[in-house]
Amino acid sequence: MGGAEKIMVDLAEYIDKSDFDIYFLVYGEKEEIYEEKVKNYGGHIIHIKRPRPLYLSYYRELKYINRQCGGFDILHTCTLLNNGLNILFFKILGCKKRISHSHSTNSGRENTFLTKIYERLMRKVIRCCATDYVACGKAAGEYLYGKEFFREKGVIIPMELILDNLCFSQRSEQACGKNGSLSINL
Repeated sequence: MGGAEKIMVDLAEYIDKSDFDIYFLVYGEKEEIYEEKVKNYGGHIIHIKRPRPLYLSYYRELKYINRQCGGFDILHTCTLLNNGLNILFFKILGCKKRISHSHSTNSGRENTFLTKIYERLMRKVIRCCATDYVACGKAAGEYLYGKEFFREKGVIIPMELILDNLCFSQRSEQACGKNGSLSINL
């Protein structure tokens, strides 16, 4: 649990709960530091096993969760290259809005032949199956989506969010409504 997770938890706190139910899918069984905050504002935490190669059990688990929760209209995934798995599976499950969010410029994976194949495949799946392509900065967007693709279809949401009035900094004031409310059109 780091900066990306904190931003997502903080943003979700301000979403109108009369319009949206908020679910966080968390890899692993360990309770993380932001869970109490999520529960306090009416969000839900679902622990899920980390995806393993062949991914059939991961898909079945997502399918089960999707059915138990009545389906999801929007997916916002911040798992870098694994965004591809989440986006593909939720597309199959009927989720209409699938947002891929990049917070990094490096996967941290060992640079092997299989890793290169996996990364190339996941980037293609993301570009093909996501509906929106978001990054915390230009370098993070270019890393996950490619320079040209991100330039044409990407959106930068800076990490310097000022959660007081939920408004972006001066550099991206076009994202702020007149009353300080968030109004990002993706």
